[in-house]
Amino acid sequence: MSHQNHRIPPSATRGLGPHRAAGNLHHATADIPDGTYVTELRTTFVVPSVPEDTSDHDVFLYLWPGTAAGGVGSILQPVLAFHAGYPKWYLHTYAIYDGKDQHGHDIPHAQGTDYDVNVGDTVTGVVRLEEITDDGYTYRVLFTDGDGKEYPSETACEQTWPQPATYICQYIEPWGNPTTDQYPAEEYLKMYDIELTTDKGRAKSITWTPGGPKVRIVDGDVWLPYRT
Repeated sequence: MSHQNHRIPPSATRGLGPHRAAGNLHHATADIPDGTYVTELRTTFVVPSVPEDTSDHDVFLYLWPGTAAGGVGSILQPVLAFHAGYPKWYLHTYAIYDGKDQHGHDIPHAQGTDYDVNVGDTVTGVVRLEEITDDGYTYRVLFTDGDGKEYPSETACEQTWPQPATYICQYIEPWGNPTTDQYPAEEYLKMYDIELTTDKGRAKSITWTPGGPKVRIVDGDVWLPYRT
């Protein structure tokens, strides 16, 4: 079921709405080899349980793999989102570039239409380089389901950057300072079957840097703790 967007992911709202939870230790990051750039990043994970406590409507949870380049605010995000005021999990794709295009113009944000998913669904977030033109590198941000079928096209978004993505990450991004019961009951969000392809081919391995002491790297999978 698709519906109107519940909220632009706070990572791109530049201070609007609830504040990002302090001391975010729910992530892992990785650089890619110098001189290469991302042509595709795929990450699979399972939609977790609905938090027991949904009383605080300022609580938002964003689970996402992503690619980045340029300034700190440039990101391509296939986001699995939760808003305590809704309260369901839904897909939300988003792209923002913190800079100008090849002609010196601002690059508008891009986003797909939100799409409800069910607890226990398997989803794969994908960032894929579609083409390279004189205007730059056009990336598509999308989700596929457990059978590898892409969700409706309106749930995806595209954005053209003047430079390619050169950095990857995996995140739980909490906003509104959720307490213990305002997270899913699971201990970890397990990001698995992570596949990175660059312009030089499929990466044989990825060296992840944990963003906190409880983040675990397990046989190439990234396990992110809901509680830190």
